[in-house]
Amino acid sequence: MPKNNNPAVPGSHTFVDPDASSEENRRIMQDPATDLATKRGQFIEIYHIPSGESVVFKAYIDDFQDKYDSTWNDADVYGRMDPIRQFAGTKRVISLDWIVPSYSVAEAKFNHKKCALLFSMLYPNYDLDGSGASSATQMSTAPVFKVKFGNLIQDPSTPGGDVEDSGLVGAISGFTYAPNVEAGFVDDISEQYGALFPKEVKLSMEYTVFHTHGLGWDGVKKREKGFPYGDTSSSDADASGTPDSMAEAIESALDGIFG
Repeated sequence: MPKNNNPAVPGSHTFVDPDASSEENRRIMQDPATDLATKRGQFIEIYHIPSGESVVFKAYIDDFQDKYDSTWNDADVYGRMDPIRQFAGTKRVISLDWIVPSYSVAEAKFNHKKCALLFSMLYPNYDLDGSGASSATQMSTAPVFKVKFGNLIQDPSTPGGDVEDSGLVGAISGFTYAPNVEAGFVDDISEQYGALFPKEVKLSMEYTVFHTHGLGWDGVKKREKGFPYGDTSSSDADASGTPDSMAEAIESALDGIFG
């Protein structure tokens, strides 16, 4: 897998545009929020596994929802009022909305470029044909991601690292790109005649998590202490927290429900 060389990753050059002039980058870094995000580590990091490219935004969170859905299959049995329920699995889907404001014309152009890169990541990799050109029909790699946002979106088995080390693996079902029309746009005819760059954009995505870390329980102990948010401070429900009589009562009740 190629190593990401994109400067838009957490570090001393997080928000530096490699294609911009030093003066434009100075204006980008003048935003007080850039300094705050860098010091606090408050980023939304999205890493495209097939290419090794990353995109990073300051964490102006507008909405965050972490949804867990368990699937059960019911089997009706003659003479029994309640069906026998068979557990199938649990799916985790994260919904995230965030605002991308621009402090300057240079930052508006850079944010526009980052959004374009982000949207292109939703498309797959293709095999090269015999001439070395990319095939439009033979897909080689699906668009799989790692996403990290502080402790709320991270791999609980490797917390605290950057998105490549600690990102949560999954698939993005899509992005919504919504410029704030009331905030307006800036233009730069040196970039392209008639080009417009939003001063503020709202981005939304839905992220289906691929569970690559430990899940569930070993008896009365969680298999992954830090699941889902990296918090290992609370004690597990081990022998000190679950009396034997209670554990037996729970087991008896489950036997009655599930046959």
